[in-house]
Amino acid sequence: MFKDFFLEDIQLRQNFETPSNKYDYGKVLIIGGNDLYGGAVLLAIEAALKSGSGIVYVHTKNKYIPEILTKYPSVICLSELSQINKYDDLTVVAGPGTDESFADDKIINFLSLDFKNVILDAGFIGLVKKVNFSKPPIITPHSGEASKLIDITAQEINTNRQKTAQIISERFNCITVLKGPNTLISYGTTYLRSKNGNNILATAGTGDILAGLIGSLCAQGSNQLESIKLAVAVHGKCAEEFGKRGILGTELIDLIRIKLSQL
Repeated sequence: MFKDFFLEDIQLRQNFETPSNKYDYGKVLIIGGNDLYGGAVLLAIEAALKSGSGIVYVHTKNKYIPEILTKYPSVICLSELSQINKYDDLTVVAGPGTDESFADDKIINFLSLDFKNVILDAGFIGLVKKVNFSKPPIITPHSGEASKLIDITAQEINTNRQKTAQIISERFNCITVLKGPNTLISYGTTYLRSKNGNNILATAGTGDILAGLIGSLCAQGSNQLESIKLAVAVHGKCAEEFGKRGILGTELIDLIRIKLSQL
């Protein structure tokens, strides 16, 4: 049975009051941005930065680098993944703005290294079938992406979302964040259902924001599951408070930053 949770139920709180430096607030690497979808990487970057990540790296197509550095000059743009030489304190968000063709052999081999966390989004979700991850990755499918993993229709998934989340987590040894009405989190014997959110999130870009937010909070926090819950809940809560239609991705991120600062 899935246990319901609200933002107010979550115990994890990042502490920004004690003396510290940028390395204390997490290192996040975002990989993605296929042709036509550079905006997805921009949204994931902004979500990570504005939710408190200490350092953000990006690996994307060269044509997107000038805009990234213009908008976010603190971001470190990697031309090669080999420029990263320390892995155990790094959280990787792989997939925003991609299809399956983006993940070449270099990226696949890179993702098998021993990172603090790995979040797979969009075209990278299917890598749970191919990569031998050092620890269970976090995947963020909607019903269409989930249908490709277990070869059933999205309509079938929507009639039994809880069973779907459980099957995916058990079959692929991953933490499943099944997006949609009452986003579900499933791993092992843990089954959770968010009670925050509304249909305003059914718009392009909000999933890229959630992936960046999950990565950011997992990088900052010591409790992975509570970090995922916080990301899902604050993402949904800010959508509720905005209203019923017409939100821009950047507006949602700004609301998330304010909400996290108030916790």
